[in-house]
Amino acid sequence: MNNVRNLTLKILIATLFLAFLFRGPLSGAQDKFSYVTAPITTIFANAGSYIGEQISFFSSLRKLASENKELSQRVWKLENELKKMEMFEQENEELRRLLALSVKGQTSVLSARIIGWKSISTGGVFMINKGADDGLEKGLAVVYEGFLVGEVFEVDSSSSYVRASYHPSFRISALSSRLGETSLGLIQGYMPGKLLMKDIYNSVPLENGDEIITSGKEPQIPGGLILGNVRETKKTGVLKEAIVSLPVDIRSLSEVFILQ
Repeated sequence: MNNVRNLTLKILIATLFLAFLFRGPLSGAQDKFSYVTAPITTIFANAGSYIGEQISFFSSLRKLASENKELSQRVWKLENELKKMEMFEQENEELRRLLALSVKGQTSVLSARIIGWKSISTGGVFMINKGADDGLEKGLAVVYEGFLVGEVFEVDSSSSYVRASYHPSFRISALSSRLGETSLGLIQGYMPGKLLMKDIYNSVPLENGDEIITSGKEPQIPGGLILGNVRETKKTGVLKEAIVSLPVDIRSLSEVFILQ
């Protein structure tokens, strides 16, 4: 662009210089040379006009490029804002679903982020970013979309440890939502993705696919929270037990909710 401007400037200077000669010291020769110089002057004038138009055109292109870059940045910002709004809407929808449970008058729900897991050898213990300063205490239910994920078992000021429902030391009374109290048994952690329901009478017609829920007999864990679905049953003397599959992969979660 600078080379084009320099060329245009040189052409204009040359044209002005010739005009000065013909009007000044060589004014007498003007008539003699006018026939020769007129076409050259016209060519220079046209060239100058053309070059000026090209400069204007490229300037316009540069302006359009700058405007396009600015527009792209604005679109990118708007897309980011839209993604943030969608994330907030998803979180609000999850909270609304949890609040809609109204399990035994439960209305206080606290959102928490999972910030780390202990080693696999511990059998399923994770840390959340809420603690005693947020009103948490030992024994509170940790849920996700109506499923019981685990329970709080250790509380610090700003963080807490949660024992996942499949942890070997996890225990809670449970029953089939289809059969009610007659199917009352004890759920305990079994292995990642599975629970073991014990102490069920052989006469209870428990079937594969039955939904197993909390009974509400524990003081801090309300009834009606989903634990999983029966996968298989087997007799153990006068009683029988059932393998229960978890409805959600707990290790894939990044956020959970605590019922207070």
